[in-house]
Amino acid sequence: MKVKKKTIAKKQTGKNSKTKKLTSKTSKKPKKQRGKTPKKTKTSKEIRDIYIERINKILDKIIKENTDKGSPENDFKVRPGYGYDKFYLTWVEGSYDMSLQSLIHYIMYEEGIYKEFLTKEQYKDVQKAIKEEPNGIYGINEEDDEKDIQYEIIDPIYYQCITHVGKELIRRGFDVKKDFEEYLD
Repeated sequence: MKVKKKTIAKKQTGKNSKTKKLTSKTSKKPKKQRGKTPKKTKTSKEIRDIYIERINKILDKIIKENTDKGSPENDFKVRPGYGYDKFYLTWVEGSYDMSLQSLIHYIMYEEGIYKEFLTKEQYKDVQKAIKEEPNGIYGINEEDDEKDIQYEIIDPIYYQCITHVGKELIRRGFDVKKDFEEYLD
């Protein structure tokens, strides 16, 4: 097979500069850069796991601050400074109002996590949802082209974080298995 050659003109600058002709093969593979490894793009699972870890660290801090004082009363009511500042760590079923899901939602909003993976339009929807329905949580519109984010990132974040809170409360000696039965293996 015959390889086509093309001529490239390289401009030189200086007092006695001349144009130098270089030849290159068009089918030649580009040279690999030595010493540098190409950046690996993260999968949605890897991205999601980073967010889950960040949120769980915040939730661990909230749990520690509210369980180290003694036995929590009123279904683990916490006032962590997010959203409307009143949530119940064991409310994981039913209404989102003051639930653990709502706390996770506000953590993702106020810590800028939503902004990191949502489109600008989706993020505007989050802001609108918080303004118009502060007791709810954000969910991507089914007609959105990027709706896979809901199933690949958002839903697993909620599930894994709720599971983490249940396990952490149990690890600390609290009997909350019934509250988290749908999330614990």
